[in-house]
Amino acid sequence: MKGGNMKQMRVVIYCRVATKNQLDDDLALKNQSALLYQQAERENLTIVGEVQAYEKGTYLDRPGWQKAIHLAAEKDAASILVTKLDRVARDFLLLEQTVADLNKRGLELSSGDSEVFPLLRSSEYIS
Repeated sequence: MKGGNMKQMRVVIYCRVATKNQLDDDLALKNQSALLYQQAERENLTIVGEVQAYEKGTYLDRPGWQKAIHLAAEKDAASILVTKLDRVARDFLLLEQTVADLNKRGLELSSGDSEVFPLLRSSEYIS
């Protein structure tokens, strides 16, 4: 938009590891965070918060994930940004439920998983 103020999309980034080895390594969370900051810069996104968690991706009622959702609402973010969709859920059905829940809250799920992600971005694909 020429001469206008284009508002940057506000995002919360969510990084997750599930094993003690990944947590002890310390690089897994740092690498995810660094990748998300690079993606945000490339896509002109404003990061308004970050949640790093050590928790399994096999259920949705995880403290770190719930914190990311609440932080996104608190900071008026439009999206939660993850490196890969499996950082949110390891099961496709759980991922569908997550996207539906986020859509109800007025949030999107953004990811570098461009092959799968466009099908999940819109609530019209969620039954």
